[in-house]
Amino acid sequence: MEGVRLLVPVGGSRGNILQACKLEGVAEIHLLLTRSLFPTPDTVKQMLQSLIDLGFETPVSVGFIDGPEAGPVGCRDSINEWKGSKEDYAPDQIFVTGSTLLIVASLSRLFPSAGLITLRGREILRLPEEELISTFDPLELDEYLALHGMELTG
Repeated sequence: MEGVRLLVPVGGSRGNILQACKLEGVAEIHLLLTRSLFPTPDTVKQMLQSLIDLGFETPVSVGFIDGPEAGPVGCRDSINEWKGSKEDYAPDQIFVTGSTLLIVASLSRLFPSAGLITLRGREILRLPEEELISTFDPLELDEYLALHGMELTG
């Protein structure tokens, strides 16, 4: 993995940054930061300074997107806008984190013709079109607890 351009989306955990920076053979890292996790320039400066202080020498650049808190459309549109502003950028690898993301990425590769659907609040949407498939009533607390093997007493 020599000379790799690595794209690291950072949504919920800054720890992913450290792991990505430890990879050998990476020529450059582009951190795609969510605005909710890095709301001010100072938060970015502090993070970058900590990487320098820890001795990481791989060149790092940053970009910003709206994360899942912007909803599926807002997040997707923000990613598209970021890509549009970096037309000449193409990573060699994307650092996938989180067990569900790894599972979905692996299954999507194994079953490329399978569509993806997602639960957003009380709606089931087809991705990437975000077409509404179904709407559910709110979960009953007792049903939710029973699914987790718990019940309310007293």
